[in-house]
Amino acid sequence: MKYSLFLGVILFVIILLVAPTAFAAGVIPNSLVPCDGPNCDACALTSLGQNVINIFVYLAGAFATIMFAYAGILYVTSASNPGQIEKAHKIFWNVLIGMVFVLGSWLIIDTVMKALYNTGSGFGPWNEILIKNCKGGGASISQTALQDGTVTDGGIPRGQTPTPEAPTTPTIAGPFEINTFGPDGKPLPDPLGFAPTKSDQVLQQTYNQAAKYNDQITTACNTYGQALGDRCVTAATEAMARESSGINTGCNEKGSCGLMGVKSENKISQSELPDCTDILNTTCNISSGIKYLNTQYTKFGNNLPNAFAAYNSGGTTKPGQGTDGSNTAMVTSKEVGKGGCGSSYYAWQCSKEPGGLIETQNYVANACRTLILKGVSC
Repeated sequence: MKYSLFLGVILFVIILLVAPTAFAAGVIPNSLVPCDGPNCDACALTSLGQNVINIFVYLAGAFATIMFAYAGILYVTSASNPGQIEKAHKIFWNVLIGMVFVLGSWLIIDTVMKALYNTGSGFGPWNEILIKNCKGGGASISQTALQDGTVTDGGIPRGQTPTPEAPTTPTIAGPFEINTFGPDGKPLPDPLGFAPTKSDQVLQQTYNQAAKYNDQITTACNTYGQALGDRCVTAATEAMARESSGINTGCNEKGSCGLMGVKSENKISQSELPDCTDILNTTCNISSGIKYLNTQYTKFGNNLPNAFAAYNSGGTTKPGQGTDGSNTAMVTSKEVGKGGCGSSYYAWQCSKEPGGLIETQNYVANACRTLILKGVSC
């Protein structure tokens, strides 16, 4: 009798102590039924079930604590009574098995619910349940109950219409200054600024696709990209991203081949790299491309924008390579009165130059924008 009375007192005290904490933490909601009148629907029924489960799991833990304490008291105070010791052992094991059953069942159901409704939150308490078709339209709606009992759908109190979110469109950066030099090796008289043609998101995606060849690029940079130095891996990866997006599709109609868009005349010789028998071979192609980029870098003033321009168009400095303007990016620009920007500019640096130079200007702008996103100077 005295143990039953003691047990009741302990239970009452624990409830008094933990109940306020449970309500404050939201474990037990202030309102068990999370709706009122016409607002009650299937969503509210699910929220009610969640509240009931939370309460039972919480009380099971409190009850298990009490029973463990009671069994401990029996064990300590019954040293000379084998029957009471046996009783204490049974209480210990029964409570332990019961808690494993309760928590195991809860965890299994929780895992199944998250798998079915794809909350993406992993293991944890049922603080969020996704209910499909809860308010029509076939969309998944996140439903939670606030501490004051208000049911929300995706954070919006029931009865209120959520404001639709405007679709997001990837933005393209505007013109930015490109630090480069003219044929005389001096900074340009006027700052050069071109805008990329692709959004930052697309530039990052194509760079990441090319970056899967990071090991081969790093090895080739150590051998063939000494002048590029610490920027070699990033610059070469971006050159691959511009040429092929990291996808080997063979050779195009202009004779640019493989991941790095290398032409056959720029392939490394077998005497230098014995495995370089086929320009489409990954190691041969990457090594040849990096060697060519490194050559253009040193040829045009150790300047990356010029190196990218030469890599894209060909590094020739002889005029008249193409009547449409192609393959003349590194030719000195025409005189100001004749449609150019003057001898202080390479053709690709002058927006007045005709033909295929716009492709090179876009190429350099996209490449330099990516390097800036990667925290590398261009």
